[in-house]
Amino acid sequence: HVRSRRQRQMCIRDRLITCLFSACATVPMESSSKSKMVKRVNKPALGNAGLYIYRSAPLTTVLKKEVWVNGQCIGQMLPNVFFYKQVEGDKAYRISSTEGFSENEIMLETKAGKNYFIQQYTKLGLDLGDAGLRVDDEDLGRLALAELEMAKRGQCNE
Repeated sequence: HVRSRRQRQMCIRDRLITCLFSACATVPMESSSKSKMVKRVNKPALGNAGLYIYRSAPLTTVLKKEVWVNGQCIGQMLPNVFFYKQVEGDKAYRISSTEGFSENEIMLETKAGKNYFIQQYTKLGLDLGDAGLRVDDEDLGRLALAELEMAKRGQCNE
């Protein structure tokens, strides 16, 4: 019984610390109506592909992490946030995430008319809090988007 009480206290402490840190880190957000509209995951405009870039994992660090597509700033990412961008279809794109001393990237070959779901996640290891990127399937991406809110694009520390 003592052990379970201690575990509950530690859990509450950890949640409070997370709340305090996340209150310090903010990014500009889109309106909830725009966020809801984009989360419908409609087909992109003719000849384009859609990029949903998001960070949803509950255990991710609360530090802001920048996201770039072919060297163009998409924005600063926090947990429970996503960005949406349409790009020209049938081309390759370099999607990168920078934070601190490292840069991580993936190359994505797009097809016109298709949406892509790119998750930014926290790597565990020596560089705790380092961001990785991976492409998720559509079902997983849609499920993740349902819990997220859309941030405004273009806020990077170039």
